Amino acid sequence: MTISYVVDLEAITFKPTYEAWAKDQTEPLGFPPPFTWEVVCLGYAKLNHFFLEKLGASCVKESEKEGLQLFTNAVSNNSAQIVSWNGRGYDLPVISYRCMHYGIPMTWYHADRSGYKYRYAGDKHFDVKDYLSEYGQHKISMDHAAKLIGLPGKMDTKGSDVAKMYAEGNIKDITAYCITDVLQTLLVFWRVEFIRGVISKEDYIKLVRDAHQKLTAEGQLDLKDEKHTVLGNNIEDLTTLAISKGCRKLTNNWDLEKMVSI
Repeated sequence: MTISYVVDLEAITFKPTYEAWAKDQTEPLGFPPPFTWEVVCLGYAKLNHFFLEKLGASCVKESEKEGLQLFTNAVSNNSAQIVSWNGRGYDLPVISYRCMHYGIPMTWYHADRSGYKYRYAGDKHFDVKDYLSEYGQHKISMDHAAKLIGLPGKMDTKGSDVAKMYAEGNIKDITAYCITDVLQTLLVFWRVEFIRGVISKEDYIKLVRDAHQKLTAEGQLDLKDEKHTVLGNNIEDLTTLAISKGCRKLTNNWDLEKMVSI
């Protein structure tokens, strides 16, 4: 596909469904299922013919419904491919349940056998974790996959920190963390596409260097810069600065030469 969205979300438990689920459990509580979450940040990288074209984040503050609507509209309008890390097991089901909660049509996802929900149809949804793990035959984390190719992986924030950060009103750091996950998913995705022959070595190196140059520039964004957009709408100042912080954090801890010395 011409247009792709590399997607990652950060979420907190949604009290009504989480409490109902927890009440029904007879064993110690494990990781809550997708229907027990609500989205606090939906980050994305928009790709055009594989090249990084745009970074964005939505669902920040109290705008979950609007952010989900913008996301579903963009994917539908572009007939876009979704790229994720564990999106089949978590991100897309969470989005689906939240759209169900708000009554937002999500026909692009609830498609036929060749669509987003068909596990082996990578042309519409490519779950990088699912592919690398031989569709669940073994386990691999984003942290390990990223470190394998010269990326920092998880740094000083992890998913379990999001609820506390949200309670403290720390949306900026949640967004920055989400963006670093989006970008590392993107870079692992490019590496996978190279090793499986979808893109050439020369194109892979070109993509990585181009992204590094763009991210380094975006890391110096000024407060009023309007270059970033949220799926077509100008980003709020707080979000622009948060994306900038995420870019800096990644590039400051990224071994670029290791990634392209192949």
